[in-house]
Amino acid sequence: MAKQTKKIAALVATALIVLSLALVMFLRDTDDAPDEPLPTPPTSYPLISRTQAEITRIDIHHETQETFTLQRGVAFSDLFFWHIADEPDWFIDMLRVQEMIFVAFHLSAVEKIHDDTASINLAEFGLDPARTIFTAHYETGATASILLGDETPDRRHFFLMVEGDPAMYLVPHVVGARMQMDVGDLVSRFIFTTQAEFLSRFRVAQRGREPLEMAAMGDLDAFPTLQYVTPTVVAELEVSTFYLNRFLLDDLNNALRLGEVVAIAPDDLTPFGLHDPFIELFYSTLHERVHLLFGDAFMREVDGINVPYMYVMFADRPHVFVIDTTAVDLLTDLNAMQFMTRFIALVPIVDVERVTIMHPDGYFDIEINNIIETNDIAPTINGVPIPAPAFRILYRMIIALAADASIESHPATGTPVVTIQYHMSDGTQTVLELFNYDANFYVFSLDGEDAWAVTNRRSVDQLLAEANRLMSGG
Repeated sequence: MAKQTKKIAALVATALIVLSLALVMFLRDTDDAPDEPLPTPPTSYPLISRTQAEITRIDIHHETQETFTLQRGVAFSDLFFWHIADEPDWFIDMLRVQEMIFVAFHLSAVEKIHDDTASINLAEFGLDPARTIFTAHYETGATASILLGDETPDRRHFFLMVEGDPAMYLVPHVVGARMQMDVGDLVSRFIFTTQAEFLSRFRVAQRGREPLEMAAMGDLDAFPTLQYVTPTVVAELEVSTFYLNRFLLDDLNNALRLGEVVAIAPDDLTPFGLHDPFIELFYSTLHERVHLLFGDAFMREVDGINVPYMYVMFADRPHVFVIDTTAVDLLTDLNAMQFMTRFIALVPIVDVERVTIMHPDGYFDIEINNIIETNDIAPTINGVPIPAPAFRILYRMIIALAADASIESHPATGTPVVTIQYHMSDGTQTVLELFNYDANFYVFSLDGEDAWAVTNRRSVDQLLAEANRLMSGG
């Protein structure tokens, strides 16, 4: 105990010495440093100081476009929802709206460059006529008009005036840029994304091809399983949420980015190829849905390189956007094999009494011999006892045979090269037949159904080799 007390005392003393030395160094550095004045905060010229709750609407006039009006709507907490007055049903980006209208209730300039502009040619500053005019209407009936002019030569500021004030000011470039946004900049580009577990339906339809579609089966509130609807060759097969989530959350979420609006509400969609979409993407949950239409492709020069783009729109909105074709390529390359649970016959070992395998070199008669009392097995292959751990590896190889690619569905005819037959404890059977396809694949049929996919020969050869090795005591 005495040694521990001495050790603690020594540590405390050392800490005090270090602290004292640090204080001495700090005081020495402070004494040697020259006196420097604290930086002066930048000059600010408050022009409008109100609250958003006081505004009823804002008329926005751009020099080269028609005037549009943003109307204040309902409040949610400390935020207000806004809408385009003439088109209240259009989805607009509330974050961009808030950035744009901020000047109508809180505007400050960084510099006053003229106290009185009566004798100045305002046209030289883009203020006669003004490039943009914001007219804010307040609940009191008062109005305030904000006039935005040109950029300064260094492109760091914009010239600005406020109605009733003869002075001219400079505001930061970001303020002027936001004031110049138009309706096309404000319409929402947000695309709702979700996890596969919440999907009620997912559909990709490409012109001239059978759609790829899956739907939720069961109670939508209880994470239902997804099942294929089309293509017909895989209809009713279960979808792997793992593979679908990887596509939705990684691939599609990163690639599906809408560009600028090229037509706000065209009367004719033919010039964009959207009257007969090249491809459609639809997915929905219990409460949300996305339905995108993709039209014609075109080339756009970016940094001297021609880059392919496509026209795209939401099916329930009138705006036409552009999109990089990366996302479209993901959709056109889709096939049913990407999302399905690809195991051909995933049969639990506890449900099986025997597995027989007929193959070119002979026959395997595999007895499982489930021991219910100990939850164990005593397997044999053609009567030869096999260690349970080694056999479980072999069994996993058998049930792991997977559909590696889809083919045109056709009846399973001819003589199978390999037949794997599961004899179930309840007296039923599951039969997997493998037929020659090419040098790398077998085409297969499960329980006599039409052959619609292929499996790799290498996987089959490996399991047959492993069964032979176990029988020989390897």
